[in-house]
Amino acid sequence: MGKIIILDENTANQIAAGEVIERPSSIIKELVENSIDANATIIRIEIIKGGISFIRITDNGDGIAKDDMEMAFERHGTSKIKSANDLSHIDTMGFRGEALASVASVADVTLISKTKDDKTGTSIHIKGGEFQTLRNVAKEPGTTITVRSLFYNTPARFKFLKNDTTETRYCNEIINKIALGNPKIAISFISNKKELLQTPGDNQLVNTIYAIYGKQIANSLFTVQSTNEGMTLSGYVGKQTIARGNRAHQSIFINHRAIKSIEITKAVEKAYESTLMKGRFPFFVLNLSINPSLVDVNVHPAKLEVRFSNAKEIFSLVYRAVKAVIEKTNTIYYQQPKEDTPKTFSFNSKVNESTPTYNPTYVEKQVFHDQMKQVKEQFKQDPISTFENEDEKIKENVSEIIGNYSIIGQLFKTYVILQRKDDILLLDQHACHERITYEKLLKKYENHTLKKQLLMVPIEVRLTNSELNLVFDNKEKIEKMGFEVDQFSEHSIVIRSVPTDILGDNARDVFISAIDNLNKDDHEALYMMACKNSIKANHKLSHEEIREMVSLLGELTNPFNCPHGRPTIIKMTKYELEKRFKRIV
Repeated sequence: MGKIIILDENTANQIAAGEVIERPSSIIKELVENSIDANATIIRIEIIKGGISFIRITDNGDGIAKDDMEMAFERHGTSKIKSANDLSHIDTMGFRGEALASVASVADVTLISKTKDDKTGTSIHIKGGEFQTLRNVAKEPGTTITVRSLFYNTPARFKFLKNDTTETRYCNEIINKIALGNPKIAISFISNKKELLQTPGDNQLVNTIYAIYGKQIANSLFTVQSTNEGMTLSGYVGKQTIARGNRAHQSIFINHRAIKSIEITKAVEKAYESTLMKGRFPFFVLNLSINPSLVDVNVHPAKLEVRFSNAKEIFSLVYRAVKAVIEKTNTIYYQQPKEDTPKTFSFNSKVNESTPTYNPTYVEKQVFHDQMKQVKEQFKQDPISTFENEDEKIKENVSEIIGNYSIIGQLFKTYVILQRKDDILLLDQHACHERITYEKLLKKYENHTLKKQLLMVPIEVRLTNSELNLVFDNKEKIEKMGFEVDQFSEHSIVIRSVPTDILGDNARDVFISAIDNLNKDDHEALYMMACKNSIKANHKLSHEEIREMVSLLGELTNPFNCPHGRPTIIKMTKYELEKRFKRIV
């Protein structure tokens, strides 16, 4: 007797649910996309306990006709494609007809809908894939779907769900993406009867960004708009000042569908390459409008990944568009120097009228920083300069290298010049102070001795709902780092205490850097805390401050590199200078 059987419909639906429905946020994504396809202009999402016990999505879309109600819950029941040929040019959010069948197989589902032509609405109730009731009800045009008791009949899947707070965060992240991709739709999100998000639905993306991220980010954006070969890229990229320590604030859309794209991400980050430090990631919200026939959206169960037939052209379009915006705000004009006159440059602070105002002081510092990177490259390439590293140390201990020095002064308000016997030592003040701060923080962190100092005036920090949940999910780790925080409003926290080694003026930036790296190695969070709390380039130091910094550097076990690997000290010798000035052959 053969062993092969055909699975029953409910079992097949539960298997499909495992691919499509991973958690409450997956349900929200699928059902809200159905609302978008139904031409809804208002969508309301409500959840209780992270969506595990209750999800309700209400829209004012086209609705489902009574005759289609039961068919809508059949596997592969869809109104969005008719044949395989339609897969080559999909222009809807959903199309497989798996969402409703999958959700109904693992939950208790009630759907109420009415089209504008129907006299009454229709309610259908399905539990665990089994039909319960179908009846007429009073209803305004549109659809309301309620999902209760997710995974009640599949306990193996239920146990893999996270706690309510974490599941709420996942839901919030999905809803934020959908809202950013569809600024013409007014979207509200209510969790445990508390409104977490309300977008205006006025088709102004910047206003949706404001609703999600707040005023600071909304006022720190540059407009991107570029068309090439039938493709249009539009949206916003952020100033360098709002770059973060992870990619959480990066959103990519293809024809308003949220996706992940390595090609587009790399193109944007390459455009920022010379203006952001390693480990910092730009803010952006970008939508690529493209012929659907050039995109395969059917390569991932949740439609998060796509395949492009013209990936190189897309990379080029994105890179050039973003690079052009950055160059407009970061242009250097060189003045042609007269003979024997040093080359000078001035900064262009003009941008196009559609671009929000930026801070020219920051740009000047950034351009200056870039010039210094070029100087260091010359040090590397010049054969008469030596670039010290671990293997090239002259077997001297730290105190002998740093000690017995005399302070000559400060160069460009960025580099400290020391003289030791016949050696000249150039110290990068930011890298040095960063190393000092990091080792101090690391030692106290590992010994659980990071002490807090109470701030005279608590500092309010605006966060997204996802970030708020992240903070309170990791409150123990944050306290170990020396911060004491409390929730201040629905969208912000207040910092009441900071580590004693953190300067009060830097507390906000240091805290944000720490939470950006909470999901990474603990050392990475300490790296960024040290970076944000260190003396910056273009900062004048007094003689006493230089002496204190050099003294602390000499106490370290490894003073030669900052935590990210950049050198802190470059050495040149008197012999090398005399050779360059032709005093010796």
